[in-house]
Amino acid sequence: MGLYCLQVVRFAADKKQFARGLTAATAYAAEENRKFGIKGGGLQTCGKFMDAMETGSTEVALYGGWIEGFITAQNQHNEDTYDIAPWQTTNTLLELTKSLCNQARPDTRFIDTFAGVFRILFPARLQSESAVVGISNGEARSIAYVEVLNRVQQALRDDGYEIADNTGGVDQAPIRQLMDYQRKNGLVATGLPDQPTLFAMFFKNSC
Repeated sequence: MGLYCLQVVRFAADKKQFARGLTAATAYAAEENRKFGIKGGGLQTCGKFMDAMETGSTEVALYGGWIEGFITAQNQHNEDTYDIAPWQTTNTLLELTKSLCNQARPDTRFIDTFAGVFRILFPARLQSESAVVGISNGEARSIAYVEVLNRVQQALRDDGYEIADNTGGVDQAPIRQLMDYQRKNGLVATGLPDQPTLFAMFFKNSC
């Protein structure tokens, strides 16, 4: 089983955001029922995608590029949306799609499976522009939106960690608390808001 597994998902989003996500999902379902041209990897099937992922084929880049284009278009055309995938890398999005393909028929179109990922991501999207800042812990480096760092801090507070309120721009993650959270959750204690940490923090893995 892969690192990222989706079935039941929890979001760092309030009820209003979740309702907007349901509205967007309904609108996208209507788009799916409309005839339109599908390009590139979206035309492929879960079976072909899974084969590429399992063999490490260069065709994985086709699917990754298609996902990046899809997300960019959705960022542009959805209201109150700046970035639907504010912390998820392309590799993480591929793994999330793989998880849903594992639960689908092999002949399911890639576009239809990724639509499921889209519906999961949308409620916790970044709704407005946020600065990107660097984060460091020793020689380890990362970057993140300020809003994502704010969410990380709030998630840690909700988990019982004491973190001072922000009094200006956020330019660093709470490294000590984050490392403790990572150790307690069986993660590598990087002190950075890396992909495994953010997935554990914002998603409920029930697979």
